[in-house]
Amino acid sequence: MRLRATVQTAALPAEEAREIEALVAAADFFNLPPILSAPRPGADRFQYEITVEDGARSHTVRVDEAAVPATLQPLLRRLTRMASWG
Repeated sequence: MRLRATVQTAALPAEEAREIEALVAAADFFNLPPILSAPRPGADRFQYEITVEDGARSHTVRVDEAAVPATLQPLLRRLTRMASWG
C-alpha cells in the first residue's frame, strides 16, 4: 500500500506554500541524514521517503516511522494529509 504526494509550492496558495516551506526549514531537512533507521527492526512499520527540491538543491530522506525525529514530524503529518492513496 502506497501513499503519495507531489507538492509544488508554486502551485499552492501563498499561505499554504509558506507553511510547507516553514515546516521544511523547521525540520532542518537539508541537514538530515539520507537514511533514518529505527534502532530495532519491527514488522508492519511505515516507511517514508521524502524528497525536497529547492532550486538547485535536492535531498531525499528515507525514514522508518519509529525513527522520525520530532523536528520532522510536523512536516510528515502535513504531507500525509496532502497525499492520496495510489
